[in-house]
Amino acid sequence: MKRSSILILAAVMVMSLAGCSESGSSGKAEDIISATKQTSVKETAGGKAPAGTNTVTDVTKIGKETGTGSGAEILTPAITEAQDLAGRDHSEFSFFSHSQEYDYASKVRRIYEGEITDEAVKQEIFGKLSAILKCGELDLVREQRVTGGGTSLLTLKSESGEEYKICKGILTENPEEEGGREVFIFEGPHSRLYFDVEYAERTALEDLIESGVRTEQNLIHTEGSGPEAKPEEEKPVFPLIYLRIRSNFAWGEHVSGVFADAEGKYFSFDLSEIISSVKGPTLADRVYSCIVNGDGGQVFTGAYLDPVILRQGQEFAAKIDKNAKIREEGKMCDYGQNSVFAVIDGKPVMLCSEGDTDLTVEDENAEKAIRCFDDAMMNAITSLDIDD
Repeated sequence: MKRSSILILAAVMVMSLAGCSESGSSGKAEDIISATKQTSVKETAGGKAPAGTNTVTDVTKIGKETGTGSGAEILTPAITEAQDLAGRDHSEFSFFSHSQEYDYASKVRRIYEGEITDEAVKQEIFGKLSAILKCGELDLVREQRVTGGGTSLLTLKSESGEEYKICKGILTENPEEEGGREVFIFEGPHSRLYFDVEYAERTALEDLIESGVRTEQNLIHTEGSGPEAKPEEEKPVFPLIYLRIRSNFAWGEHVSGVFADAEGKYFSFDLSEIISSVKGPTLADRVYSCIVNGDGGQVFTGAYLDPVILRQGQEFAAKIDKNAKIREEGKMCDYGQNSVFAVIDGKPVMLCSEGDTDLTVEDENAEKAIRCFDDAMMNAITSLDIDD
């Protein structure tokens, strides 16, 4: 009797399992496995899979070819635009850059901009660059950020229109810091990546690029006329390009700042004593009119900013939407404001402001202009360099 009950119970369980198999939506085991595989087309030598061929990617074959095989299904990891570029050949691209040099013997400064055409130099540049891009990008953590990158150290352009840029930036650990170590910024058609490169490796690539672009064909501007030239007059050349104003009205009226003229010369000024008597629609307009009139005790700081980079920033600023939204965020009290402007057709156009209230122009052209001006500051040549 006991044996008979056990047999009956087993039969009921088998029938129950069979019913679940027929009524469930999961389907057969082989159907479940097939549904989880990739559905990308398997390419053949002719470009198309033959008729009747299964178009599911043979991931088992990929695993074996990569040395991980054992029959397990292994998907090929996606690669970044930087890694893709590093795997190509230098002959696929045209190389463009800019540079400036000061000849201490002749007291002449030369500015270069254009294409690098020497094939041997291009190949060496691409080799060094590829080695950097293959090392893996820098992942920003916590409050880290990278500033700069408005102007490229090197631009690569393909015949199909792809454009890649290598720029220099500064890595800071938090928003309160102004300085930090230099890093490379990679800008592809669809991505922006950062690379932390050793100083010797970074400068070797930069020196190679600068030597490659310094040709007679790329010489666009020369300043000075030899050792007998008269000292450069310390007066600004208009129109101005860049203006930064420091203002605080918590205890009296303090208005000062710096500006870059049309040739890249960097000046400081202080209008605290007279600004209250100057009329104008905005503080920036009042400051600019004073500078044009020669007021404010304008002093040449001895720094020269690259006019090519400054003009690029100015071009971005000119594209800012006049109706662009300005985001406001209260931060402090009685600290004052540090405001940055590009000068367009003789009128200051605000790019950003920080202090008691942070003001951010929500237009990507403003961000690009700021990067250019940051780059110009980082690459400044000082009068100390010239006098040494």
